Amino acid sequence: MVTAILLIIFIVFIPLISIGFIKVLKMLNKKEKIIRDLPAYIKRIKDFNVTRMTIKTNSLGHIAVALDDQAKKVCFVTYCYKVDMNAIEKLNTVSHKIFNYDDIIAVEMFQDAKTISKVNRGSQMAGVAIGGVLLGGVGAVIGGLSGSKRIITKMKKLGLKVIVSSIESPVIEILFLDNIYKEVQTSSSQYKEAIKEAEEWNSLFKIIME
Repeated sequence: MVTAILLIIFIVFIPLISIGFIKVLKMLNKKEKIIRDLPAYIKRIKDFNVTRMTIKTNSLGHIAVALDDQAKKVCFVTYCYKVDMNAIEKLNTVSHKIFNYDDIIAVEMFQDAKTISKVNRGSQMAGVAIGGVLLGGVGAVIGGLSGSKRIITKMKKLGLKVIVSSIESPVIEILFLDNIYKEVQTSSSQYKEAIKEAEEWNSLFKIIME
């Protein structure tokens, strides 16, 4: 009797598991192809000539940021994905939004939930008042003119929040470091590479807002 029940379970559930596995593989294959094709996707955008670009990965998908410095435009390309057995085709999609340089209102650099610096258009000194970053093996110094400072030696997230003139999506987040399961030491090469690129793009957005 027990053998018969086990046999029925095997006959019923193994095909279902196999179908689910095939769907996941299909999703992953499409995901990898989209990621590989992101640079080509950006270069095919009409009336946008890429002069600088970066593609970053986070826990929800990918975001690419590209500049067309001749036309004074910035393009944000997003690709979001997650495992959903009933909507694999719908979830693996790429979209983009293009803004003029004048549409960039502010840029904020953050580590985990703490703001490192924030600059608004026409108020470049705001970033100095909020804080700064100390590179190297010691850690990141977070603090401002109040005199209250603390050293952060590990973190999970490091990124930029770009505020744009858009009612639909006013905040665009670019993550240069996104380890949701494990904190990264500020003395590590992973952090140093992330902070270097984050500061570079932070500076570019500051220049854009000048």
